Amino acid sequence: MKFNKNLSTIHGYLCADGYVCTNLPHQKHKYYSIGLRNQNYTLLKDFQDNFYKVFKVRPKLIKGQRCRLYSKGIYYILMENGPYHSNNWRYPYLSKENSRYWLRALFDCEGWIIADKRKTRSICLESINRKQLPAIQKALRNFKINSKIYPRKNRKTATLTIPDKQSIINFEKEISFLHPKKKEKLRRCIESFIDYNWDFSKTDVKRFMKEKSRFKKPYTIRIFSIIKENLEKLSILLKEEYNIESKIYKEKSGYGTIYYYISIHKKSEVNKLVNYNLLSNKVMFKLNKTFISP
Repeated sequence: MKFNKNLSTIHGYLCADGYVCTNLPHQKHKYYSIGLRNQNYTLLKDFQDNFYKVFKVRPKLIKGQRCRLYSKGIYYILMENGPYHSNNWRYPYLSKENSRYWLRALFDCEGWIIADKRKTRSICLESINRKQLPAIQKALRNFKINSKIYPRKNRKTATLTIPDKQSIINFEKEISFLHPKKKEKLRRCIESFIDYNWDFSKTDVKRFMKEKSRFKKPYTIRIFSIIKENLEKLSILLKEEYNIESKIYKEKSGYGTIYYYISIHKKSEVNKLVNYNLLSNKVMFKLNKTFISP
């Protein structure tokens, strides 16, 4: 049977939390069972709807448990691209468009999000089927999503992790989640990233200087950033709009982190900052003790 987005979704669900099984040879009772085990209603309903679009039959949905049906004919059709056991399913050959639906179903069932803005942010998926994780990794790269695979200690599983900001953004754009809670957590994860690139089109220089300026004795003003280009843009704007000269310096913190800062240390240039009201009240209070006249 040829894959389309609906069959790709079904196949992804079955590989993640599903089953396509029949009786053992020694058993007299014959059965052909197909289903998806999951507690989330949205995913069960999606499985049911996609199943109907492909096979024109609607599996029974047991809310909070599973979506299932019995069919010998559909069993053999699905087994053309089987098996579906947790340790030996295979990623099928799919077009890029169909792949996004397969991956979404897999991550909806097996994936989770780490969104601790103080430590790390990542999308993760754990599987006992270690041999197929490189195929998932390759499929993700088609969407410019980088990932890493880590074998779990004292377990037979391995974890695929999507660790970097741009890959997480690309995941939301190209694949995302249908699972409501995971979808919301992914959104919050992305919003929690700090954007270290300064956008002067969204704020004026005066407001920016009041927020970012720092005082250093006796009368030096500094603005810090880990991105040199930020300070280069600010230095140009200060010169163009206020005729204020500044210099950019490079430093290394005690932890080895490279950072940069603008220094405005000539009395004449600091006076311009005061005259143009470019400093916060806190900085002005400290400057007043140096007797710089406006």
